Amino acid sequence: ENISLPLRFTPAAERSALLAEAKATPVMSERISVFGALATLNITMNNHKQGVSPADFAARPALADAFEIRATNEDRRGRKFVSMVEGKKLPVWATQFHPEKPVFEQGQVVPGGWPYEAIRHDRAAIAASQLMANYFVDAARRLSSHRWADAASLVGSLMYNFETSTSGSPAYVQSYFFQG
Repeated sequence: ENISLPLRFTPAAERSALLAEAKATPVMSERISVFGALATLNITMNNHKQGVSPADFAARPALADAFEIRATNEDRRGRKFVSMVEGKKLPVWATQFHPEKPVFEQGQVVPGGWPYEAIRHDRAAIAASQLMANYFVDAARRLSSHRWADAASLVGSLMYNFETSTSGSPAYVQSYFFQG
């Protein structure tokens, strides 16, 4: 909980299209690829109390048949957990960490001067976050034939039409609440 870690890639990471792109993408003005940054720097923000161990993952055929483990981590107590998986047949990617946080959550400082969340915001963290977001959006574009009928339909459906709320904790997280 509240820790940024480097990923421990498994041999299955070699078969990942997302991670192949990360190997080919440099972190601007640094001598490292996004893959290298993910493997060596504390840039994956983890904020959870329980993770799935590789053994528990393998013991569940529904998971093991559908996904390959691409990366793992260890928590502060030395317990190994699954950090990243990719679908074997379907275009599905999942992370235990929060790839969106380096770009979108600046957090806040609590009394004593410590950050509320241990989120890196340096060039490498932003590059990794952006690569994952771009990869996901590009895959969605490839896999979906949906197109808006016209500009008015598109504009009417944008999230900008709805108010955000910061009720709840932490106060810097914006949420959307919809009546259902």
